Amino acid sequence: MTTLVPPPTSTEITTESINEEITSAGINGEITTESITEEASTEKVWEVDELSLYPCPAPGYYPYESDCVRFYKCIETAEGKLKGQRYKCPGGFSFSEELEKCWPTEEVPPCQRVPEGPIIRFAPAIQLLVSDLAWFFN
Repeated sequence: MTTLVPPPTSTEITTESINEEITSAGINGEITTESITEEASTEKVWEVDELSLYPCPAPGYYPYESDCVRFYKCIETAEGKLKGQRYKCPGGFSFSEELEKCWPTEEVPPCQRVPEGPIIRFAPAIQLLVSDLAWFFN
C-alpha cells in the first residue's frame, strides 16, 4: 500500500510600513500636521518542490545540518514552488550564516554544527569554485 504525502509548505509574511503626513489649515489660519502610519502585510504560502533537497522556508541561503562548508540555496521554480539544492564552498571557505555566502574560513566564527544523528543524502553537494563566488551570490 502506498501512502501519498502532500509536499510541505511554508509561509513568508512581509510587513511594510507606509508613513504619510497630512498638513491642513484651519478656519482661524492655524496650520496642523498629522502623521499617519499604516502597516500592510502580505502573506506568501510556498509549496516545496517534491524533488527539493531541503524543506525551504523561503528563497535564500541556509546552512547545512552537519558542517560549515556546505549549504542550501532555495529558489522559486517556474511553477512557483521552492526547491533547495545543496552546494559546497571552495577549499579555504566556509558558509557564513550571517553573510549568507561562502567566506574565507579564518574570517568566519568557529563551526558549531555537528550532526545529531545519521544524515542520509543521496545527492552530492555541487562544488563551487572560488571563481564562482562573485556571480553565484549576486
